[in-house]
Amino acid sequence: MTEYSKLEKSLKYWGALPEKAVMRLLGDHEFYYKMLKSFLASREFDDIENAIRKNDRHELFMAAHSLKGASATLGLVPLTNAISRVVEDVRPGSEIPERLDLDIENLRVEKLSLEKVMDEAEAAGKAEREETAEAGEKAEREETAEAADGN
Repeated sequence: MTEYSKLEKSLKYWGALPEKAVMRLLGDHEFYYKMLKSFLASREFDDIENAIRKNDRHELFMAAHSLKGASATLGLVPLTNAISRVVEDVRPGSEIPERLDLDIENLRVEKLSLEKVMDEAEAAGKAEREETAEAGEKAEREETAEAADGN
């Protein structure tokens, strides 16, 4: 199983639809992985936190709305659902519901969940690469020893 298939399996278990997102990216799994990493580093997450601290409804709406589109494109269903609730909570012209704090906390939890999935996939990929390298080195040492014994 490749590093990307492990990541996609973990994402599916979390509730995402990575296969659809990869299809939108012409089947490029590596590009999808890069997009996920870029998404998690997006300044909009910081913008949301800043808007909350400043109590700036417009900035919160703009940042959340931007993230909503990106998360949907990447097939990140749990995060898209959490962001969508925040967007609707602060949509211009609407009453801010009492549940806004809960919806924002849910958004934070889903982002952390995605980060954990990514971290675990990276760790598994690193471990697999190290095992492969060690096995290659061992095989090389054995070949060298066999060649030395044969001379």
